[in-house]
Amino acid sequence: MDYSEYGGSVFLGSKAICIKAHGSSDSKAFKNAIKQAYNCYENAIVDKIKTQLEKLAEENK
Repeated sequence: MDYSEYGGSVFLGSKAICIKAHGSSDSKAFKNAIKQAYNCYENAIVDKIKTQLEKLAEENK
């Protein structure tokens, strides 16, 4: 697997989009990390995760 194709990993549990790129990322990896962050923003990933976690918490009361 070529890490530069993905750009980085999403940190879950944060209140905002956070992508952790590899320390030796080149320009390709950095570009893909930015694209990944933008896709998370466009798809409202943080809000979707929050909503699903709230549903799970409510179901497990």
